[in-house]
Amino acid sequence: MDDTTKDSPLDPTKFNMTATLRGLNFGEDVIKAFERAQEWRKSKDNGWRWPSKSDDWFDILANHRIGLVYGGATKIKQYVFEAPKLPEIRGASAILDRINLVDLRLLWDQQGLTHQMIIYASGGSILGFAPGDQAEQLAQDIEQTYTRETLLANSVAVSRTFSLLEVLFGVNTHKYGLPEFKDDWKHPELRQNLEKYYYDPPRAHDIAEVTRRFINRKNFGELITLLATMANRRREGLGGSTDGNNLRRDIPHYPILPLAQKCQTSDIRAAIIRPPFDSTMLLSEASARKAYAGRFVKKTDTKRTNDFADDISWYYRGPHSAVSAAEEEIDNFPALQSWEERWEAWFKKSGANSPYAQMLKRQQIIEVAAAQDVDDIGATATSRANGYIGMIYADGDRVGQRIATLKTPDDFTTFSNQLSEAALKAVFIALGKHLKPHNKKNGSYIHPFEIITIGGDDLLLLVPGDKALEIATTIAYEFETGITDDKTTRQVGRYQGTIEPDFTSYTPNIGISAGVVIAPENTPIFFMQKLAEDLLKNAKKLSKTKQSGGAIDFMILKSITMVTDQLDTFRRKAYGVNPQPGKQMHAEFTARPFLWHELVGLLETVRELKQAHLPRSQLYRINEVVQDKNNSSPVFPSILEFLYTSVRQEPVVQNALQQLRERWRNGDNEQQNPAAPWLKNTRKTKEHRTTTYWETFWPDIVEIYDFVAQKEQSDA
Repeated sequence: MDDTTKDSPLDPTKFNMTATLRGLNFGEDVIKAFERAQEWRKSKDNGWRWPSKSDDWFDILANHRIGLVYGGATKIKQYVFEAPKLPEIRGASAILDRINLVDLRLLWDQQGLTHQMIIYASGGSILGFAPGDQAEQLAQDIEQTYTRETLLANSVAVSRTFSLLEVLFGVNTHKYGLPEFKDDWKHPELRQNLEKYYYDPPRAHDIAEVTRRFINRKNFGELITLLATMANRRREGLGGSTDGNNLRRDIPHYPILPLAQKCQTSDIRAAIIRPPFDSTMLLSEASARKAYAGRFVKKTDTKRTNDFADDISWYYRGPHSAVSAAEEEIDNFPALQSWEERWEAWFKKSGANSPYAQMLKRQQIIEVAAAQDVDDIGATATSRANGYIGMIYADGDRVGQRIATLKTPDDFTTFSNQLSEAALKAVFIALGKHLKPHNKKNGSYIHPFEIITIGGDDLLLLVPGDKALEIATTIAYEFETGITDDKTTRQVGRYQGTIEPDFTSYTPNIGISAGVVIAPENTPIFFMQKLAEDLLKNAKKLSKTKQSGGAIDFMILKSITMVTDQLDTFRRKAYGVNPQPGKQMHAEFTARPFLWHELVGLLETVRELKQAHLPRSQLYRINEVVQDKNNSSPVFPSILEFLYTSVRQEPVVQNALQQLRERWRNGDNEQQNPAAPWLKNTRKTKEHRTTTYWETFWPDIVEIYDFVAQKEQSDA
């Protein structure tokens, strides 16, 4: 192997295609041909041209093949959120992170390869090059690693060999290029399928537009799409595992023994061990590993934690662990650090000027521990929100479409690193801006949050209930501005006021949407996660419709029994959203989901009403009239009630309500909304018809009223 391919075995950012080709023993003539072709592909002059077989590199690249391996965990949430308690959830997430960031990388070492061949390893999946005859074995090893280390988590991995020409110009480039595509496009019976595969162009009969769509699709991103499709087929048991082979997939399986005592976490598997830190518990081996890992990464009761590892004969890290070969590199690599350790490293350097770091410095707080459970986080929330925690589940929008347009492996590495760095930085900035180290009144301080995962553009964290919405908006702003260079003003939605941060001042390259659940600290985390996932899906529907960055949907859960069905069913019954056909429901009692700038406006509206001291009795009175479901047409009576309440209040309250009327409107030419607290809106139906309906944001204000803090005075 050439010395130029040697690299830190755990460095995730050093993929290099030239070094990869040398490491796979391709000749210099092939490497030079690939470099010329890659420059041709990236050249703006060739942006809408297609390579010709007469190009000196075409046949060379068409006749040399390389393996590509893709794999990772499946049904991750089923594994992570099986446990009801935070320590085991934390442990499950830590185990998956270690496997993805360390264990899978070491598989390349075991095959005598280099980490520079790994294009991407984050967010629960890995993608890398390998020799054609070793790719299949690596795919098998990936699946076996997840099974061996977790005993429970499902995984899937696939491999396929491609020509070097296909790496740059998509699948079957040497057989099917632009000339063949144009010929097929002339046939109406083929055009429909071509439009679906190469994306439906806005002008179907414009051959220049069709050419652009074809060339945009034929690139390295097409290979990733193909491997992802193969992985989905393998996961569903439909084959498609490797090049023509249909290898057996080993799925973790635990027999249910009728006479065995059940694990108190899973309530399914047989219990085999009693942890030394809780003599009342009985755990299965898979649950015990999660419990141990969760305590290990938090450095909780080190001696008993180490004794527990000896009892189960499994170690998260150390000389007896699966990653012992990489121990020398671990201290300089964050893969096996807890999120709190990574967070502390951030605010000691990049985040030194954050309010969080400044408070530590000002009060001379030296030692801060991680939150041990959700009650530590809930205790941080103030006033009526005390005892509430917020779960933020966010995910990038249309990332898959962007991946499909990436031209080269280097582009994919750059893009994936940008996503990961933007997500991590956004979370840390948001936590540093809105949180403070929490004094537990016994002289000790804790970090009042729990990061369950940050993987690529996907993130999940727990924060105090009264800070969840503010943290979510900051994450969205920092993420979107962190990966965009487009400073053009984007569409303004239902809120017309000035906001900070200003989401309208740019158009994001990649948006992010989120679902936020705020609930009592004793709410099962798996229940919150499922609800947050549904809210996220709802927010993504709005972001797709508006094409204006991401969106957010939220719910304040006062009790578990509030939602006993699917979110859309609950919303339809409680708020009249998307009524069933045949029902004459013209008013919807919520304006959720919101675009990000609309949520910032909603939070600002709540702060202004609080600052003006709007009597709670009037807040609830307006809401009662707004949501009068006994009235078939509640819009007009509630408008009158709002106006009547406004004129009866003190001038400062009148001014706050007048500001609300001026800012909450649908971008019309009027200076204020005559129908406040209602908005008139339109929606496309499944039959592609436009329907008009009324929606109100007042119940949304009432719901979050206790979970939005007034602006604090500066400590300066």
